[in-house]
Amino acid sequence: MSQDNSKDIVKCASIILAESLLYPVSSILTRIQTNNLNILALKQPLSSFYGVGSIVTSLPAFLFRLKVCDVAHPIVQNRFGLSQFTTFFLVSGFADIVSCIIRCPTEHWRQQFQTGMYSSIKDLYKDILGYKGPLGLWSGFSVYLGREVAFNTIRFGILSYLQEREKRTPTFTKQQKRANYREYFNDSASYERKQKAQAFAQFKAFQWMNTIATITAAILSTPFDIMKTRVMTDILHDHKPLRAHFNQLISEEGVFALFKGAGIRAFYMCALISSFLSLDFYLSSPIQEAQRITQKVVELQRDNDS
Repeated sequence: MSQDNSKDIVKCASIILAESLLYPVSSILTRIQTNNLNILALKQPLSSFYGVGSIVTSLPAFLFRLKVCDVAHPIVQNRFGLSQFTTFFLVSGFADIVSCIIRCPTEHWRQQFQTGMYSSIKDLYKDILGYKGPLGLWSGFSVYLGREVAFNTIRFGILSYLQEREKRTPTFTKQQKRANYREYFNDSASYERKQKAQAFAQFKAFQWMNTIATITAAILSTPFDIMKTRVMTDILHDHKPLRAHFNQLISEEGVFALFKGAGIRAFYMCALISSFLSLDFYLSSPIQEAQRITQKVVELQRDNDS
């Protein structure tokens, strides 16, 4: 198995595990945003996992976005000489469009099940096609795309700023931070042990920056999220357009209703991304170690042959 395939498998396993563990939080958020938080649901904990199968079906979109951002970003930046932020906005925007096209039908399944309006996938899609037609599977696509672009752009902007600020940190401050890992950074420690400790220190610093960026982006993109939820959980036989949902929300619940569930959403997104990064980091470590050992064995054999 190639190194790229191993990394993809680890990332898929990490996102499935992270989303599955946090799925009840996503269900609570959906119910809050639709004014459908039933306290009695606490007596049936498994109801919070309705629609969890949609996680698996969204993997193609996840992998596509990951590959596009990893491969296309350096190519576009070097080819056109754009800034890092502009390059990310263009590449990530294209990836978000394709990703949302793939995930939109699945998102209907996820949110309709989370509100308890449907318990059968067959009945759900039959009603969507019957009342809205084939394009009904992509109703709410525009606001869904708006949420993804807003969240990813804000998060990347803040994260880039924090990383640049970290690079400008005086050397003595970095040395003070490394003092916490002095058992690793001593004269007798091996080079490989130092490398592992440095990787862990960098990962820990990145997690703090990621937390700040994710919480801010999640809160600021909440209005898009709540409107997406309202459109996708609409009553199918009496569905309304996005503008009607927006006007109804403002007139009946006020402007601040656009940020309903912002705290829960910030916690969910922060926990989801942090869990994914942690799982990916720790699950990838044994694979990288095995590949490093294999490479050393090959080099030794090559030296012996020569």
